[in-house]
Amino acid sequence: MIFAAIFIAIVILFATVFLQSRTKEIWKLFKKDGLQKDGAHFKKYIENLNDAEIGEILLQKKDEGASKENLKVGTQNSLKINAVATFLFLSFANQIFAEATKKTDLLAEPGIVITIILIFIPLLVGVIILAIKVSNIFRNQQNEYNLKEAVEFAKYLLSLPEHEAAALLKRKTSLGFQLTNQELAGAGAAEDSKGLINHINTHSELPFVAIKKKALKRPDIDAGLTKLILWYIGCAAFWLLFGTTIGEYLGIKFIAPDADHISWLSFGRLRPVHTNAVFWGWSSLAMLGLGYYIVPMVSNTPIASLKRGWYSLVLINAAILLGSICLMAGISNGGGEYREYIWPVMALFGIALIITLINFLQTIAKRTTKEIYVSNWYIVSALIFAIVITVVAYLPFWQDGLGETIIQGYYMHQGVGMWFMLFTLGIVYYFLPQQLNKPIYSYIFFYNNTYFY
Repeated sequence: MIFAAIFIAIVILFATVFLQSRTKEIWKLFKKDGLQKDGAHFKKYIENLNDAEIGEILLQKKDEGASKENLKVGTQNSLKINAVATFLFLSFANQIFAEATKKTDLLAEPGIVITIILIFIPLLVGVIILAIKVSNIFRNQQNEYNLKEAVEFAKYLLSLPEHEAAALLKRKTSLGFQLTNQELAGAGAAEDSKGLINHINTHSELPFVAIKKKALKRPDIDAGLTKLILWYIGCAAFWLLFGTTIGEYLGIKFIAPDADHISWLSFGRLRPVHTNAVFWGWSSLAMLGLGYYIVPMVSNTPIASLKRGWYSLVLINAAILLGSICLMAGISNGGGEYREYIWPVMALFGIALIITLINFLQTIAKRTTKEIYVSNWYIVSALIFAIVITVVAYLPFWQDGLGETIIQGYYMHQGVGMWFMLFTLGIVYYFLPQQLNKPIYSYIFFYNNTYFY
């Protein structure tokens, strides 16, 4: 019985809220109708009219009288039904109140329970009917308002001055205009008097794709340089496998935190081992190895010094190995995320970058081509930025308090944008046209990007 009463109360509450919202909407409608008597708001309606809507408004004006009469009759019937429903609602509410004032033991009587249930049923029906009728009243009022607004708008259109009527007629004509969708086509054959499209292959399956040039014989590469490049790529692949394995083990620790109890293998120590091995071991060595292939190739000259290439390879591998051991032993750069190597370890990496930069600059200086190819600009700039980033981010002299926070933000953004991205762009600017056997489409993009950086 209590649950039934609660259910009825909830239904009545929702019905009350619904009726209140509808009442506010009706009041706003009447208030809006009272404010818009000058017809100034009709001007914004004209901007959204088309020719069919203007004719429809004029037709509605003719049916104004009949529509109003029908709406008035419907409104009166709705009000009568609503009054009956309200009377039933109040009667049922009084009966429920009377039943509630009875003694508690009477509510346990089967007859009383059945009677209350029989009262609740028509009460619910009455509330639902009341909500429907109020909603219908609002809908009728809205329709009547819209009809009145349309009629007033039609009268406003009929009273327009000549210049505004002419502008409206011009708008109607422009709205009816449609393209033929043949403006850019022609019946004649295409003519290319300047020879701009003579290279188009019109006999292939893809008639608007330029024919790819035949592959040219690649120049011979020095066996020593080939060995150096393969060692760079091989070491990069090793650090990739090493870093991925560490990352996989860290993922297992999320499921089994007690997989080990060795401090060197704790999550806090292994996580920077994983990130730094992937950053400096895998990505950096792979980029530098490809750089040792691209720089002499596009300069059309041998690499300045193979020994410097080997020195750089040894120093970078030593930095990654010593850095991983230090991190696993708990020796790190404090809270410097993604730069956890201590500065003496990272100094080895910085020295390797300086040696590589000198080696590439000397190679480019001895080039036999007139221009410096795009890839060399990107690769050299990436090395310069990486050296600056290493010096700024790892030397501890100015890293204290807020300064360390600023350096951390600088390092994370510049490390990705000025080292990895610039070097990768230099690699793409060589291998993409080389694989397509087509020249760079435009050097303007390169110069814009260089100016941006």
